Amino acid sequence: PNASAVSPGGSFRVEGGALPGPISVFRQADNVVVLQVQAGDWGWSPDGDRILISQVSGTLPNQLEQYWLYDLSGGATSTPIWSTASTLWGSTRLRFSEDGAVFLFAGLAFNSQVQLQSLEVASGALLTTSFTFYTPPGDLDDDSNPEVAGWGFGPDPTRIAYGYTTGQAGVTRVLANAHTDVKRGPHYTPGAERAYCSPRGDDCAG
Repeated sequence: PNASAVSPGGSFRVEGGALPGPISVFRQADNVVVLQVQAGDWGWSPDGDRILISQVSGTLPNQLEQYWLYDLSGGATSTPIWSTASTLWGSTRLRFSEDGAVFLFAGLAFNSQVQLQSLEVASGALLTTSFTFYTPPGDLDDDSNPEVAGWGFGPDPTRIAYGYTTGQAGVTRVLANAHTDVKRGPHYTPGAERAYCSPRGDDCAG
């Protein structure tokens, strides 16, 4: 997420001292504070209407991470629209769709299990799933990592596609719909390196 002081589009700005520490989010039009929180780090959604807050506690290798997502479009708030528990993650991946309408989180626990959530902000529809890698990936946020077969939004960002290794020569690929929590393996060709989606993203082929 974008971490500029002024949000994309210029509707909000963040003020605060050194991190970790308190930050205040102001609405630019009237200089009203819409959010005050403690933050270890933060970043904007592409449309500038949401802000992602993170905090860490403890020290490595037992450092805990926690995340909160706030929607600022409705005015002052103190309640996140999405959050995680304080967890010891091996690595994490946080992404917004290009229009900022959908947020994707993936966290790798030290038991090689990935927890994945996709939130459609407007409807509140939340896809939650988990899976275990055959070989634990080093970093979920590294697109060049061969153990992560792929992650991405479809043409309709409420559809996400992801893949992961399940064996020495096996990859599981899934197309998921945030509206209905449907997870299915569509028409992929084994060994294919790319997935191509229909214009709406209801189906993909490898």
